[in-house]
Amino acid sequence: MAPSTGNYKVEVTTPGGCSTTSAVKTVSKTCKEGSDVGLESDVEINLYPNPTNGNFVIEMDLGNEVNSEMDIQLLNILGQQVMLLHGSVVDGKLKQEIHLNAAVPSGIYNVRVIGADQIYNRQLIYQR
Repeated sequence: MAPSTGNYKVEVTTPGGCSTTSAVKTVSKTCKEGSDVGLESDVEINLYPNPTNGNFVIEMDLGNEVNSEMDIQLLNILGQQVMLLHGSVVDGKLKQEIHLNAAVPSGIYNVRVIGADQIYNRQLIYQR
């Protein structure tokens, strides 16, 4: 467990002297009694309303103060990309309104947000 926020990596060494180091993980919440450690990979995508009639909002809080761009994909149940948008992260927060056109059929979709070497996924139910 991490005692404070920051960037951490793990080095593992075998008895024979071989070693490897993990990728860097950013801890955004400190370890306090009874609380969980929050890693960037634990960031949640909030979609509302869900189920949607085709108009919905994606919100994410990355827990940092980064400004960057992220790709937003809508994938069907077969994993085929139905839509691709680009969203802006400002001060670690993403808020993007999405409007699906009538050509997108009702169904269950996966919303995938990609950026900063991370991939975030959330299921969306679309009912016209």
